[in-house]
Amino acid sequence: MQLIKKIAPYFFAYLITNIVFVCGYTFLNWHFLIKPQAHFIATDLSDFWFPFILPPLLIFIVFYFMLRAVQPAIGNLILIGLTATAGISPAVIIAQHDIKTATGKLTTLENINEINQHPTTKYYKLNTYYVDKYYSGSFSCETSNRRSFDYTIFIACPILLNPEDTLQPYYTCWLTMHYYKNFGAFDESTISNREEGFWQESITDFEKRNVNSSNYLEALEHDFDYKNFEMAAHNSSKYSSSTCNYFFKAPTFAYEQRSGYKGEWLIAVFLAEQLALGSILYFLMKYLLKTGELK
Repeated sequence: MQLIKKIAPYFFAYLITNIVFVCGYTFLNWHFLIKPQAHFIATDLSDFWFPFILPPLLIFIVFYFMLRAVQPAIGNLILIGLTATAGISPAVIIAQHDIKTATGKLTTLENINEINQHPTTKYYKLNTYYVDKYYSGSFSCETSNRRSFDYTIFIACPILLNPEDTLQPYYTCWLTMHYYKNFGAFDESTISNREEGFWQESITDFEKRNVNSSNYLEALEHDFDYKNFEMAAHNSSKYSSSTCNYFFKAPTFAYEQRSGYKGEWLIAVFLAEQLALGSILYFLMKYLLKTGELK
């Protein structure tokens, strides 16, 4: 019982820090980046790397000031910070994706040419449009190591007013899609044939795909894949780098179902992490008590 009384302040400090960081970071990200559709920070940084890197620094600072009277070893503080981070980072990362889908607005346009006449939103509904496969552009990307070889084909198709709207020198709105395959272990002797086979399969599927049946479109985030889709569009004869280009994807679910059960999953993950990480933190503190660093 005495041990619990000694450890309780540190556990509650961790729990409060956890809740404050999840709520505070999500609000700041939503207010300065998500709501105004700002892109001065890459999505990969704001949605993953910052939530992954900042929590251990925050926990380290909090526990450093709480434990400075006993001057604990820096190594133990780092261990506590990294362990406690496992209970914060996943919840923050999930929250960033959930807040985007939950708060994303749907703008209805008569046609794609009206997009500059309205504030930027995450979702768009077009009353009339036509996606032209003929002027599509493609770009392939591969990553490999000794254990794995990944191959991705990125495709961007211009969005037109109608099937007759093909005389424009360039287009600014693009519907994107991609094909991905993991070939397993890298084998230089067969990889060329396997790439060619996958390319043919993808193109065959692309030619059969109905790209004009989407009820609404979702604007792409400015992440790593955005640059690859931009490269794909660049390979189209209807692309112009001197204009502002918009890239979209076609969701496979209804707009009302865009959030799914993410909110419930976020709460469940958050509670499970607090229970697991609270237990780990308890034993870490117990260790520090036994070693005499906490008295």
